[in-house]
Amino acid sequence: MRRRILLLGLILCMMLTLCVPHALAAGYPPYELDLEYVPKWGEGDYIAGQVLAGGATVYYEGLFVKAFLQVEGSDVWWAKPTDIVPYVPVFGGRFVIGFNTGGDDIHARRICLMLVRSRDARLLDFEQANAAALCTVTIDRSPSGEIALSHSYRDDYAHADDFSMDIGMNIGFYTQPGTAPGDPLTEAHIEAILRAAAACTKDVRFYSTTGETAKAYSIARTLGLQVAATAWLDGSEHDQAELDALIWLCNEGFAGTAVVGNETQYANRLSEEALLKDIAYVRAGIYRSGIPVTTADTLDTFLNSPKLRDACDVLAVNIYPFWSGAAPMESSVEEALSGATEKLYELVGDKPIIVSETGWPTEGAETAGFDGQCFNLGAAQMLTSMWVFNANVVRVYWFSLADEPWKEADEPGVGPHWGALDKDLNVKPAALAMLWDCVGEDTFATELDGEWFDFSTDRGMADEAETP
Repeated sequence: MRRRILLLGLILCMMLTLCVPHALAAGYPPYELDLEYVPKWGEGDYIAGQVLAGGATVYYEGLFVKAFLQVEGSDVWWAKPTDIVPYVPVFGGRFVIGFNTGGDDIHARRICLMLVRSRDARLLDFEQANAAALCTVTIDRSPSGEIALSHSYRDDYAHADDFSMDIGMNIGFYTQPGTAPGDPLTEAHIEAILRAAAACTKDVRFYSTTGETAKAYSIARTLGLQVAATAWLDGSEHDQAELDALIWLCNEGFAGTAVVGNETQYANRLSEEALLKDIAYVRAGIYRSGIPVTTADTLDTFLNSPKLRDACDVLAVNIYPFWSGAAPMESSVEEALSGATEKLYELVGDKPIIVSETGWPTEGAETAGFDGQCFNLGAAQMLTSMWVFNANVVRVYWFSLADEPWKEADEPGVGPHWGALDKDLNVKPAALAMLWDCVGEDTFATELDGEWFDFSTDRGMADEAETP
């Protein structure tokens, strides 16, 4: 009976994945930039306004306003306020944006304001930003003091939060052969990976708070992603820097969950006593409210440690049906995931549970493959589904977003193949079916996504490339 309920939930999830975005796109009212103050030609004051949808103020804080201007005698569009920060956030439905940053800006004859999703806020090219804009308003100013406004609207936009998957993504940035943790990362590479993640989720998890990974936090916030930050602890002298950085990221609003170490008990990198002290240290340092503190470890670790269970605000458990011997079959992976979380539920009652890692490799072993990945993705979605008893599971993070070749050394054969995307950020067939089938021109994804990652499925599972 339980298996039938699980199967029904999976079918309903898949139906909504395919159908709900289009329904929302048809019914969601178009956005509008309502300007409250525009300085006249020759003046450099700020432009102020509000964001409306269907005549009502929009309070969603994942929206940004960008400005471009043309000065007298030129057809070049210049991004404002600056190339480094070419946007301002929308707070409480309102925005104030500066365009006068020097030169002849005060004599700009034309200023174009664009409302964009957070993931498009960094675009500097006018044509690209215009293609991604949810709505625009163009301001024409004349030396005589006249101001004319012209609006452009989109009525096919569906809000990402209305239908994005409940599954978060664990992120590793070393996707290119020959690279490994610690090697330099460019911001362009980080952004390409995070934009790929933003196409299917709003939650990501990083595995360090210092070094090269530290660059990713500000980019993630710009793209509207919520981050579970993990301090990587290995018992070395570097642990303190990771802990302090974790506290700072949480207090400054760059992270919404504080994860103190990953599998430190399973790998015997720290004693339980040391880990408990580190958890207490981080909790004492975080003054920003609403940020849970936890550690991520295996099911057995939490089952065998009452002190660790009590020390965590939520339990972040890593569960891999593949490693527990489950067959790559729907019933096997469902039972492995739901059975593990239910064991925890029996011990902790109402305490929330996060499945901080789960996944299935697509190559490298007899039981690896796309079927196992597809079934595991379906089961992971169901853990946070309203139709299934979920043992207090509030979030599931898939491991991982993209393949990383360097992991061959740690897990020969299967290590490089845990991603929903391959190393070149091509979507794998199983992930395409479960996570990206809803992507289309009438949803939150735009044609610009193709410039950052390829939706092609060249593994014999599709005849043509999928274009967002």
